[in-house]
Amino acid sequence: MYNIQRRTDTLMMVGRQIGRAQYAFFTGQRQTIAPLLLRDIAQKLQISESTVSRAINDKYIETDQGVFPLKDFFSRYSGGDESTDQSVDQMVAALKAIVAGETPGQPLSDEQIAQALTARGYQVARRTVAKYRQENHLPSSAQRRRNAKLKG
Repeated sequence: MYNIQRRTDTLMMVGRQIGRAQYAFFTGQRQTIAPLLLRDIAQKLQISESTVSRAINDKYIETDQGVFPLKDFFSRYSGGDESTDQSVDQMVAALKAIVAGETPGQPLSDEQIAQALTARGYQVARRTVAKYRQENHLPSSAQRRRNAKLKG
């Protein structure tokens, strides 16, 4: 009984930390999650990262925005730099917005998108832009140009 209670307590403590870290997302002030690592919570609770990982594994949370696996609330810092408060999810959302706002027939190259993201405060290389563009099924600039010609 003691171990079951301890597991429940650990899950509740981890859940509270996730709630604090992702408050803006839960209240609708932000559409993307803030950067958060297992290590961040482990350090705050003075427990091991593996304990945090086991606590959230196969656990879900019901929110006003829907039901999410607890693992979904963990996101790397953009550029791998913890001094920033921007997550990879936020950078991907900005990348999608830049591509959506392009002039039809004149798509931006990955290098130009990287420069636009840098202007928005993200530290990102052209190769990283290409990686996230491909992961999110966004066509290359040549493909976007071809698609614009076919539509127009």
